[in-house]
Amino acid sequence: MHEFAHYALDRKVESTTPGLDPYPLWFQEGVAEYIANDQTIVEASDFELVNYDQLKSYQQWKTARKQDGTDVYDQSYFTIKFLIDESGENVIEDIINATSNSGDFKRSLEDVTGLRYDTLLKRLKITLEN
Repeated sequence: MHEFAHYALDRKVESTTPGLDPYPLWFQEGVAEYIANDQTIVEASDFELVNYDQLKSYQQWKTARKQDGTDVYDQSYFTIKFLIDESGENVIEDIINATSNSGDFKRSLEDVTGLRYDTLLKRLKITLEN
């Protein structure tokens, strides 16, 4: 399911002007992890959060995965789960549609959710601590 979710996201955005390029890896992996874990309970482990700006490219992702105490897959999963819990199931499609129109993922995320990266990270941390 994880890999199929990547395929589905790729197909959804391939015909748009920006394509897949504006979507940071944390979003791509988070959506894939969220779909792969559908109908399961994922327990949050104790891990260090990585700034979303450091999880955009494959090289950044690879570097962050090697850092002690991080779990970028879980962070990405819980970020997507947080966005859906806060804004409803349509939020992911709304972010994709906004990004397809603007070509700017960060601005689209903020426009759709009202959350900047720094606020999202803080809110995720609070959620994971509770």
